[in-house]
Order: sequence, then structure tokens, then C-alpha cells
Amino acid sequence: MFKTLDSFYKSDKWINFRLAYIGEHNPICADCQKFIIESKGLHLHHIEELTLENVNDANVSLNPDNIVI
Repeated sequence: MFKTLDSFYKSDKWINFRLAYIGEHNPICADCQKFIIESKGLHLHHIEELTLENVNDANVSLNPDNIVI
């Protein structure tokens, strides 16, 4: 159970999800359409904003359909 967003983003669940998502998708920015070479510069964004109220709901926080690069 995550009590802060920071603890979620530092968790093994998020780190593993992030790596898998990047590996399965072309690292192209959804806004500018530029190819992103380094994964460190790559930010994943939740379409439905992640909040303290939904961070523990995997249908929101770890749903690949709720993520854009």
C-alpha cells in the first residue's frame, strides 16, 4: 500500500513496469513525436492523473493503456 506518489515511483513494481513498457513500445514522445534515445530522459505519463486516491489501484497506476511516453 503506497502512502505517497514518491514511494510508488521508487517501488520495484513501478520500476519493473516502466522497463517493460519501454521495451514493448517505441520510445517516441507523444507530444513532439521525437525519438528518445536514452531511457533516463524518457518520462512515462499517466493519462488519468495518478493521485493518492488511485495510486493503489493497478487499473490506473500500472495499466499500460493509461500510459503515454
